[in-house]
Amino acid sequence: MLFKTKKNNAIFWVLSFAFFFTIFTAFAFFDFKISKSVLDSNVKNDGFASFIMYFFNIYGHSIICFPVYFSFAILTLLLFKRAKGALNKVFYIIIQVVYVVVFIIALCFFSFYKTIEDWNDNANRTQYIMQLTISSLIIVLAIITITLTLLFSHTNKIVKTKPDIEKIAFQALLCLIYISISMAVVYFLKIAVARPRPREIFATKDPLNEFKYPFEISTKNRSGQSFPSGHALSSTSMFGFLFFFDKETKKKNIKYILMIIFSLLTFLTDISRVLILAHFITDVLMANFLACCSYYLVKDCLAKYLYKKDQKIKNKDDSEIKPRKSKIKKVEEKQNG
Repeated sequence: MLFKTKKNNAIFWVLSFAFFFTIFTAFAFFDFKISKSVLDSNVKNDGFASFIMYFFNIYGHSIICFPVYFSFAILTLLLFKRAKGALNKVFYIIIQVVYVVVFIIALCFFSFYKTIEDWNDNANRTQYIMQLTISSLIIVLAIITITLTLLFSHTNKIVKTKPDIEKIAFQALLCLIYISISMAVVYFLKIAVARPRPREIFATKDPLNEFKYPFEISTKNRSGQSFPSGHALSSTSMFGFLFFFDKETKKKNIKYILMIIFSLLTFLTDISRVLILAHFITDVLMANFLACCSYYLVKDCLAKYLYKKDQKIKNKDDSEIKPRKSKIKKVEEKQNG
């Protein structure tokens, strides 16, 4: 909880919702004008701006793979340790290799092949070189992530003390649930609203007629996928790593530093999606808002519910074990007497 009392939390969320939807509604009336000004500015011809724009476009496509890979790797490690020899080590290694291969293939797909469509079929040699450069940087980052994950899981080189795998696996599960809920809600809204993208409406003879507000259900163009932004939501998946930092974490400053970095990266991804004419501002705003709600829903509601349930099970087991131990002790005393 953000505050100690439920009343303060309720007031906070009511005010937050009111503030967001006020800003959201205000931007909704300027969506078309903002996108039209971006189109007229021809920002893609600026070399540095173009690189930044497409870098964060690819970042938004592929970054979701990182917390998903790490979480699955940790959960698999827990299952292997709980099996206590029932699973062969070779089988465990094969699973981890499969995770790495899928991780790399997914990154190649999202960072290069999937982002080709954002060039609007006008890609030239320079743009393809830029695409390969950015994709290569993402792959290098993936290799570093894989190395750090394996070192963290099987050695003490990342953390000096032995990590509590069960606790970390629980946090990994929360991370995956957070990402799953966010993605499910966003893609449901994409199908339900079916809002056409800016570049799609500007390709028509009458863009203003084809423009749809975010609260307007599209009946003509059922293939539109502008609202909300999947890229913007994918960029917020990095906040899933914050589940691995709790109140007992010694270096709390790291959590806040990461929060600032992830927020900045998300903001730049949002800007890139608007500049590339793939989304309106309200598309990225709603994606960020849904991610925020999903994060606190999982963190403040689901996590506490699962923790309390786990404590009840442990207490029940303890209450059953203690009488058994006392009975066994009495039997042993009688036999010895």
